[in-house]
Amino acid sequence: VNDVIDAMTLDTLQTKLPDDDHYVRQVTAMGDKKAVVASEHIENADGVRLVRAGTLIGSALADKLVRHKLLKPLDSSLSAEEPVTVSTLLHDAKRLLSGEPCLAQIVESAPHQEPLRVLAAVVLNEPLSFKLTVCREQAPEKFDHMVRVALASVFLGDHLRLGDGELVELATAGLFH
Repeated sequence: VNDVIDAMTLDTLQTKLPDDDHYVRQVTAMGDKKAVVASEHIENADGVRLVRAGTLIGSALADKLVRHKLLKPLDSSLSAEEPVTVSTLLHDAKRLLSGEPCLAQIVESAPHQEPLRVLAAVVLNEPLSFKLTVCREQAPEKFDHMVRVALASVFLGDHLRLGDGELVELATAGLFH
């Protein structure tokens, strides 16, 4: 697993995977409920501008964005109101722990590391934060599942005595599985 992570970072992976129709439609639908803004021009693969920087994104733009292969991943050209940050991620994890005694017991029984401390060390660049924001807003049950998997992954990695860096990678993998 470490070889794969070393060979292809999340940033590299993000630029290699095209946005699928379903994801683009979820992004634009989210824009109908909260502010999603083009932080830069959105262009097709030929360099033709499809959306001007500063434009509010909504479902009316879905067909236009789906029809074209984009020059850059959509996530790198958009920003959202109230994005998922490490701080909000920790808040959501604590919310889950307070409402799910079994999960709380698992997390509290980690032998060496505190899973919340490890989760706090996850690095979220803007595109990754945006992806989590779309999931939280459009599929909250999936978002909660992703946080649960991240916490459980850290617990298991801790039992395997993985190092701090490996635990952070594991937490990140759990979030984006």
